[in-house]
Amino acid sequence: MKYFNYFILISLFATAFISCEKKGAAEPECGCGTATTGTITDRDAVYVGDGQFVILPIGGTGSYNFGWACDVDTSWQALEELDKANYTISGNWKRRCIPPGDYHLMRAGELIEITKISAK
Repeated sequence: MKYFNYFILISLFATAFISCEKKGAAEPECGCGTATTGTITDRDAVYVGDGQFVILPIGGTGSYNFGWACDVDTSWQALEELDKANYTISGNWKRRCIPPGDYHLMRAGELIEITKISAK
């Protein structure tokens, strides 16, 4: 009888665990044509090429942000040094699509729909 009670208890936990899984849950939308997840306004940035910007911390303290432009302009000039911004940008953050089997941190940053850009 003691083992039967354990069996019932384990079965209840297993059923609860399985029922908590998200079956058929839709993945959050991603890509440039989706909802805005945040904004940036008049931030100093360095264009490093291939559509990627490094957005410098405000006041020189804090962490860098990284963003891939939704629409790349071939006239943007890339810099290799991150110590001085070559653009000021404003825009809308969009959720980046992560390929299956890839981890979000393997390629930091999100998509950015640039609404305003000016060379420094």
